[in-house]
Amino acid sequence: MSLKKRKETIMIAELTFIDELKDIKNSLGVGTDNATFKLIDTIQRKWEKQVDDFEKAVAPQDPVEMVEVMGITGLEQNENK
Repeated sequence: MSLKKRKETIMIAELTFIDELKDIKNSLGVGTDNATFKLIDTIQRKWEKQVDDFEKAVAPQDPVEMVEVMGITGLEQNENK
């Protein structure tokens, strides 16, 4: 498995885990104590930060590179006028 594919697989697993945490939190009843909610929130924020850090690390820095990666953007449209 290529490094890119491995990173994509890890990212999907992390996003799935975050969604599962949200589902768990939403399914808890009114009898659930605040410590449990805080624990879930803390874990969720930790994983969301990892996802944000990953996205920042792989985000294109050059506007031209963004055009190549994302397709048509405002930059490309302005150049065609």
